[in-house]
Amino acid sequence: MNYEFGIMNKEKRMKTNNTIRKYTRCPLPAAYSRRFAFTMIELLIVIAIIILLAGIGIGVGFKLTSAADVEQTKARLTITMNAIKDYYDQTGAYPQQYKADDYRICVRRLDTNGDVLPSYERFTSKLKDLDEKAFGNPPIDEDPPYAIFNLVDAFGNRIRYVRSGGIGGTPLLSSPGSDGKSYYDEGEEDDKKARGKDDIRSDK
Repeated sequence: MNYEFGIMNKEKRMKTNNTIRKYTRCPLPAAYSRRFAFTMIELLIVIAIIILLAGIGIGVGFKLTSAADVEQTKARLTITMNAIKDYYDQTGAYPQQYKADDYRICVRRLDTNGDVLPSYERFTSKLKDLDEKAFGNPPIDEDPPYAIFNLVDAFGNRIRYVRSGGIGGTPLLSSPGSDGKSYYDEGEEDDKKARGKDDIRSDK
């Protein structure tokens, strides 16, 4: 009897203690509960830092891409100029500039009998070292007996050919660069230097 009464008292005491804990448990202080949450100011600061880092990343990426395009354009000018010099060695003359206001390379394709000239074939074979994106669409325009080459830089601008625009009247190839503006564009004479500041030239 005493044993059973002791067990009942023990269970009663445990239930009473649990009830006391339930109703006497104090909530955490407000300051403590906010310790692990961001305030509005903290969130705004984090967002501002993310935007700043993203802007820096985009700027650096653009500069790297632009620098790579400049180097690729220089490589295209070098390959094309080598083909022009080889054409001169074969024919004793530099390729024609298609028109006074059309700065494309114009190479004689056919002889007087309508046959394809070896010098033309050699010129086109030299240009095979160019990457496929160096040619516009279409790559070549026909104007018998000539062929006009549509070459573009890495920025998508047409490469300009001036037959006597270089040092000592030698040929010159140039790209407008990233801004798409060239020294040879139409406009005021005083603005030529400003337009040509980003030009990429074969003689530099």
